[in-house]
Amino acid sequence: NHISANPEERSASLAQLGHAISYAEILGAPIVITGGGQYSDDLAENVAAFAETLHPSIERIRAAGMQLAVYGYHGGFLRSTAAFEALWAAVPHVGLKFDPANVDHAGEDYIDLLKRHGDRITHVHIKEHLKHNGHVISEPAAGMGDIHWGKVMAFLYEHDYRGYLTIEPHGQLWSREPLRNTMLLLTQRVIKQFLLP
Repeated sequence: NHISANPEERSASLAQLGHAISYAEILGAPIVITGGGQYSDDLAENVAAFAETLHPSIERIRAAGMQLAVYGYHGGFLRSTAAFEALWAAVPHVGLKFDPANVDHAGEDYIDLLKRHGDRITHVHIKEHLKHNGHVISEPAAGMGDIHWGKVMAFLYEHDYRGYLTIEPHGQLWSREPLRNTMLLLTQRVIKQFLLP
């Protein structure tokens, strides 16, 4: 929690972020991914704390030729598209680590987010979920659940996304053997149909 109201927690978190940036520099990574954190229950206060506290880290990341991607829609203050929009108004150089299943699980429209803010996406997670009676009951391979991967890929192309597509094994069954390898192979088959050679 880089923007914690607790000075000790904030300091320790920023030190850890500094180590992550150093490691990313050594690797020549194109992005650094982290969370938004939480300062208070007030959106404006969270945005202000993020802008002030993370400014040096963002500048360091940009100077190294990398982009910052922030995950959202679970944990921290970035739990909605409105929260991201408020952050982008104050800190325009922050990218989104996009996971349509997380956006959908948060009750938000991931297609609308892609259509309006696809240019903000700096990293993509390929993770599926299957809902029944309003509850997530499984997290199988892509194409076996509720996420419309063709639509996701269409808007990534429209916004000229050129970053990574990272398969994320998730859930009690599909993230471990005997289904983990099956999930990875089946997900590759689904996503590969949308990729140019």
